[in-house]
Amino acid sequence: MNNMSSAEGAKFADFASEVTENIQKIGPNPLKTAKAKKIA
Repeated sequence: MNNMSSAEGAKFADFASEVTENIQKIGPNPLKTAKAKKIA
């Protein structure tokens, strides 16, 4: 969790980029992938 004021747009952009990178490193949700394979 990260707290910031409305005046910290650059800080928010940096934080959003960092979170996006972390999510991309983690990859897709394995439960969702397994469920999709059962349906197909």
